[in-house]
Amino acid sequence: MFVSGEGCAVGYVYTFDLSPEEVEGLLADPGKSSGFLAALKRKTLAAAKARIVERSTGPTTVELFETGLRLTDPRAVRELRWADVHYVMERPGVWSTQDVAHGVVLIPGSAVPESERAALAQQLRAWVGAKYKVREGGMVGAG
Repeated sequence: MFVSGEGCAVGYVYTFDLSPEEVEGLLADPGKSSGFLAALKRKTLAAAKARIVERSTGPTTVELFETGLRLTDPRAVRELRWADVHYVMERPGVWSTQDVAHGVVLIPGSAVPESERAALAQQLRAWVGAKYKVREGGMVGAG
């Protein structure tokens, strides 16, 4: 939901409650990779994926602003500055960010009304510039 008004910085606020299975689905590799290297990659990333699932499960509010984002969940309130974020990745069904201090932050497409997705993508691009990436065709193009 886009928010603005007196005393309120322009930004977007999304609240969602993901199950472990929903997080797993958002993290799934849509590629059909097989073979030794693909198996090695899956095994190597399994521990990191487990941490992301644990940290991304449950009620969450993400507030997006010009300077960064604030993530509020039962574990903590974390603030990330766009300058410290390695990337903002748009994939089918999810936007994700990553930085060293906070790890991965997910914003599921299901939390963003379809009518707002293109505006959100455009705003994120404006805020992070070349750090905005689109994989597997993205979410906005998929409609």
